Amino acid sequence: MSEEREGLGDGGQGSDAGSQAPAGNVLNEAEKERIRSEEIHSAEEQRYREDVRREARQEARGSTTWARVVAMLKLEPGISDEIASDPNSTKQGLLVLGVANAAAFLLLLPIIVVTIPFSIIYIAINAGLYCLFSRLFASEVPAYSNWFRALLFAMAPSALGIVPIIGGLAGGIYMVVLNVIVIRDLARITTGAAIVVWLIAVLVPTILIIAAGLSFGLAAFLQHMPATFHL
Repeated sequence: MSEEREGLGDGGQGSDAGSQAPAGNVLNEAEKERIRSEEIHSAEEQRYREDVRREARQEARGSTTWARVVAMLKLEPGISDEIASDPNSTKQGLLVLGVANAAAFLLLLPIIVVTIPFSIIYIAINAGLYCLFSRLFASEVPAYSNWFRALLFAMAPSALGIVPIIGGLAGGIYMVVLNVIVIRDLARITTGAAIVVWLIAVLVPTILIIAAGLSFGLAAFLQHMPATFHL
């Protein structure tokens, strides 16, 4: 009888343990769900606070062309999004581009007739490449026009070209930094991913240009090869 009771006791303990295990699992799942909910709430709260701070900064400095240029050069958080989402910033950006080119080529002012259209084409191509390649890291990206507007302001450091040699080099590096920040902010990806997007956007056209140059060179060589052998 005692053995039977012990057996029943063991069985009872086993059944109790078995009945407690699922409860523990359910509790763990509930705890995980609670943590996920808190994380989502925290992220939403952080985004809300960032939006409030961004609006406060915008209200404090205004939306003039100069204020936005200064904010862009100071790498102010959210300035790329602000410029990109404002259709009126296109005219401002074109003004920034024109003034920057005029400053960079102050001693050769007539040349801006060529440099400004070239700069616009350059920005238009980069906007398309950034918009395309940023999809490697982001499921959704802003419209093409948003990229174009933000990149117009990113050309502001080219005005440093007014200082011979050093100014052009510093301005070039500054523009690369601004381009990476525009990619990061508009695509909402990490800085590392934005750098990768920038590198791809630079390498692809370079490779295509080199390939086109080699093709034309080879075609020209093959065209004149019979005459060379004839001589």
